[in-house]
Amino acid sequence: MITSSSEDFKSVVEGLDVGVCSEDIDVEAVEKALGSLALPSLRLIKGQNGLKAHRTAFHYEKQFEPVAEHLRLFLGQKKVA
Repeated sequence: MITSSSEDFKSVVEGLDVGVCSEDIDVEAVEKALGSLALPSLRLIKGQNGLKAHRTAFHYEKQFEPVAEHLRLFLGQKKVA
C-alpha cells in the first residue's frame, strides 16, 4: 500500500507496517515509494501485516461492536454469542 504521508495515514500505515507513505504531490517521492516495494519479500510481509490488521482490528464486526452493544442495551436485548 502506498498512501499519503498525512499524519492520519502515516500513523496507521507505518505503525502497522502495512505500506509506505509518500508526499502525494511529489512525483519523485511517489516513484521512491514504489521503488521501496520492489522486493517481493517486503510486499509479502506488508501484505501479511495488512491481513493481520484487518482480522484483528479493522473489520466491520470489530469496529461496529461498540455501536451494536449500545443498541442492544438501548433495546434491552442480551448480547448474542
